Amino acid sequence: MLAIVRIADGPILLQGSIDPEGELLLNAKLYDQTGVLLCDVDENRLDAVGNLCVGRPDLSTFLIQDFHRKELLYVHFLTHMQSRCGWL
Repeated sequence: MLAIVRIADGPILLQGSIDPEGELLLNAKLYDQTGVLLCDVDENRLDAVGNLCVGRPDLSTFLIQDFHRKELLYVHFLTHMQSRCGWL
């Protein structure tokens, strides 16, 4: 597992790995602004406290939205065969 998001020495909030078939597997904990846990993701399986849904448009993308369809988490994995672009 690769730790992707961690704040100081606190718990890992987002970590991921790639399974043998090349699928992105995520473990995550999402909190609201007050620190209340909204959902726990364990290898792409969502255990939600509220009305949240998971979208998988393709094997490289993982999306969690609230009931208003607002994105709470969007992760897209780029393989070594894909180019990367970013803003500085």
